[in-house]
Amino acid sequence: MAQATAHPRTIPVNADGIQGFLVVDSTVNGVSAGGVRLMPGLSAGELSQLARVMTLKFGFLGLPCGGAKAGLAAGDDLDPERRAAVFTAFGRALAPVIRSWEFRPAQDLGTTPEDIGHMLRAAGLKRFVADDLSQGSAYTGLSVAVAAAQAARSLGLDPLRLTFVIAGFGRVGSAAARELVGRGCRLVGLSTLKGALYRRQGLDLELLLQLRQRHGPDLVNAYSAADRMTVAELLRSGTDILCPCGGSFPIDGANANGVQARIVCPGANLPLTDAAEKILDEKGIVCLPDFVANCGGVLGPTMLSAGLSGDYVRAFMEKRLARKVEALLAASARTKTPPGEIARRSAEEDFIRVRDAARRFRWLMGAARLGERLYRWQSIPRRFSAVVTRGYFEKKILAPGSLGAKNRERE
Repeated sequence: MAQATAHPRTIPVNADGIQGFLVVDSTVNGVSAGGVRLMPGLSAGELSQLARVMTLKFGFLGLPCGGAKAGLAAGDDLDPERRAAVFTAFGRALAPVIRSWEFRPAQDLGTTPEDIGHMLRAAGLKRFVADDLSQGSAYTGLSVAVAAAQAARSLGLDPLRLTFVIAGFGRVGSAAARELVGRGCRLVGLSTLKGALYRRQGLDLELLLQLRQRHGPDLVNAYSAADRMTVAELLRSGTDILCPCGGSFPIDGANANGVQARIVCPGANLPLTDAAEKILDEKGIVCLPDFVANCGGVLGPTMLSAGLSGDYVRAFMEKRLARKVEALLAASARTKTPPGEIARRSAEEDFIRVRDAARRFRWLMGAARLGERLYRWQSIPRRFSAVVTRGYFEKKILAPGSLGAKNRERE
């Protein structure tokens, strides 16, 4: 099978005394995009794997963009002045690739829209629609819920009787919890950096959200009406849907045998090692790939930045993502192949197809990029941008039935 990328391009950066990296896994007409992380011990190797996930995510969605990831090896406890200086330095160092759109940064684990704003301004992009930068977590949570609900339907399960656990109750995890509870599912467990909670009868989500706002990760010690446990115990506690929404590889070959769930639907990238995915598949647990389940974090802000309304974006994702997950799981059942294997193969093929088409119609893609820039710079009204872009999304993005068609051909 042809590869979507050769060797990723890695750019090391010293950002005001803190080590940082940008890894560009692929480009489409010279453009890539991805989140910017702030994590202690972050390495170029981990960012390279995350950048690869971004390539697969764009391929799965059908968006003409390459995959990248950037990050700084530091904790999120920097004081505001120091934090602004670090991200300003990071943006200044990456200015040539940001201004050329070889890399388009977005919010990610440990970072805020303000951090990305410092980077963009330091790179010379002083005008942008900041509101769109803050929507990624909400749309990630939406896609996790849509994918999990469809997986349940594909297994013949009643969503109104389902329980779920959020491993990593941060921005994405809390958004996914709100969406799943809104669909009638019952939150029975969660974890933060400070520990985990479990109560089979259910947890009070609204109270948890209030405690998170007041106490951050320490909410697990402020919530009294549940059993406290370790994260390892939480994974073994039993649930219908397990949503890993924290850092990389919380489930590995050492703990995968203990996981008790019917569906694993990740809000985080790199939730499973290869060994863990194999173990879970052998146990009969449906594992949706990260780039499928959490694709809303890319798609939602992209559609907003094209001038489409939030209501339209939500309706689009509810319908089109559910249909594509249904096709993926149908192909998996029909061919007795793990969903991740099918999705990765199809996403890579789709990425190559979209990339090659974009090269052939480079002038058209250039016009689309110019239109998006004008909208982001608030030079054209949302209504006009939406009229131009809606047809494109309807025709090209999350095209219905593509996974099923591809995999029927392989049988």
